[in-house]
Amino acid sequence: MSKKLYHILITIAFGIISIPTVLNIIFQERILNNFVDKAFLKLILIIFICMIEVSYIKRKFPKTIGYILWFVLLIGMLFKIQHWPFATELVMIAGLLLFINLVLQAINDKNKGFLHYLLLLFVLQRLLIILTPTNEILWWIDVIICFVITIFGLLKVLNLKSFKR
Repeated sequence: MSKKLYHILITIAFGIISIPTVLNIIFQERILNNFVDKAFLKLILIIFICMIEVSYIKRKFPKTIGYILWFVLLIGMLFKIQHWPFATELVMIAGLLLFINLVLQAINDKNKGFLHYLLLLFVLQRLLIILTPTNEILWWIDVIICFVITIFGLLKVLNLKSFKR
């Protein structure tokens, strides 16, 4: 998948998530609230972001470990959807190890843009929400991150000169 298509898909998905939430906050009423199942879409986004980011790793050994951890994360997400036991533990262990692998590769790879780091921050934040689902501060951080990713994704897709990385 090309990076341009990746940025377009990410921007559309985060727009679908964040625009109804921001409208609800601004107008203080439920606008487009049942428009999409946001929790399920965010689970799919974590899987999609991790898969694409792992495919961008150039070295063979970290890429193989990344794909194995991505598969374990996918299994954990399926366990979570089915409400099977040990789903949260499986998602947290695989997700955090995959996050560490992706961060180490992003540090080694110098041409990562700001949007990639925002997406990694989103993955970490979603893992923290899975661990502590009732934390209201994480909800606000989630809204802010989703909206910022939507804005930066639009700027990246529109090829504005200050975001051409």
